[in-house]
Amino acid sequence: MKKTSNYSMKIYKYFLQKTFIKNLAIIFPKLICRFKIIKAYEIELLINCTNIYSLLYFLKNNTVTQCKFLTDLIIADTPGKNKRFFITYLIQSIYNYRLKITSKISDLTFLMSIGSLYSTSIWLEREAFDFFGILFVYNKDLRRILTDYGFQGYPLRKDFPISGFIDLFYDDNEKRIIYKTLEFSQELKQFSFKKLWF
Repeated sequence: MKKTSNYSMKIYKYFLQKTFIKNLAIIFPKLICRFKIIKAYEIELLINCTNIYSLLYFLKNNTVTQCKFLTDLIIADTPGKNKRFFITYLIQSIYNYRLKITSKISDLTFLMSIGSLYSTSIWLEREAFDFFGILFVYNKDLRRILTDYGFQGYPLRKDFPISGFIDLFYDDNEKRIIYKTLEFSQELKQFSFKKLWF
């Protein structure tokens, strides 16, 4: 008896989530590109980047959804594409279900900051700006967070070299930090992966 009631509860949650997504599509036309129900308590949405703020405002303040917590902001870089960045907001409701809201953006796209909705997003948006170069409009404190103020480029982009462009070290003789362009002692080697190395 418990197995059947548990199974019927899962079916009920599945249909409830389907109607929830359909209602979202009615409220925000042309917003949801694709959706996927991962588990009974987790929904993944792929949306257009233009209405991220309005969607998150609705999800936070609506009495049915009550998505009060932003747990993380994740960015993935796929160079060579027009919209190279995937930005994902992980939000959680007080009713213990999670939403994974993903959008594709280009490197020249300005996103609306959600710092007025979720205070944790201010720090996460600063990290996204520092490491990927994504600009968030109306962020109260959008500046470098872990790299130096004079740092050139964005280190977590896939087209950024692993060694970087400059060398930074402290000189005891001059008693200051010195920046130098990197000098390689040898050329990059061309490896032949067809040869056996053992």
